[in-house]
Formats: sequence, structure tokens, C-alpha cells
Amino acid sequence: MLENGPLIMKKNTLLGLIAALLLAGNVYAADGDSFTCTVASIYRSGAGMSVDTNGETLQFSISGDTLAIKNTSEGKTQTHNLDIQTHNHFAVFAKSEGQMIFSYRFGSGAFEWSTGFGKAGFSKDSGHTGQQMRFAGSCVAN
Repeated sequence: MLENGPLIMKKNTLLGLIAALLLAGNVYAADGDSFTCTVASIYRSGAGMSVDTNGETLQFSISGDTLAIKNTSEGKTQTHNLDIQTHNHFAVFAKSEGQMIFSYRFGSGAFEWSTGFGKAGFSKDSGHTGQQMRFAGSCVAN
């Protein structure tokens, strides 16, 4: 009975390693993958207040070194291309020339999209003077 113990442990370790690799491969977004996101909160930094999400949705896709974000809410058709900074098995992080930052975590499905950082300012009397917006929510693969 004790002779088979190390063999069984090696077999279980190998099966666990294979399962972990398969799971890790499933959360990584390959080139051309797209995701649909539901916006749970919108915060307008310049005004210091939350904004009603009104069923806002967006999609993002990955193509090479570019992450494209498209606002898919009713009546909105804006698309923004951001340069991918990090793309691994855990997350993707992209930004544009000082205007937008987008991050998505594959394990949890959570995203954050911040806009308007290029013309940010601060006034002693009125606080933030830019049009910074922070969107947050969750995404699912298409």
C-alpha cells in the first residue's frame, strides 16, 4: 500500500497542473476576442457626483496592440482605440495619449474606464475643472 503512495501523489500533481493550465488559458483574451460590458457606475470627477447609468453598455475588443472600446448604448456610436500596455493571463491595461485609461481583469470580469485626463485641472474654489469620468462594471466574453 505504501509503495503506490508516491505514484498516486505524482499523478494527482500532474492532473492538478494540467487543470490549472487549462483554466488559465480560458481566461486569457486572444487577439480578436470581444467582450460586452454592463456599466454599473459612472462618476464625474469634475462635478464630484455620480451619474445615472441608464442601462449604459459598451463593448471592447483586442486586435494586436490595440484595444477598441465602442459605446453600444442606445443612440451612441463612439469608438475609441487605445494602445495596450499590458496583456497577460490576468488582465489587460490600455491607454491613449493622456486622455483615457482602460483596465479589465479576466478572472473577475471587472472593468474600469477613465476618460478626460488630458485637460484635467484643479481650482482652489471649484475643485476639479476637467471632464474626468470613471466608468465601472463587469464584462462577459462574446
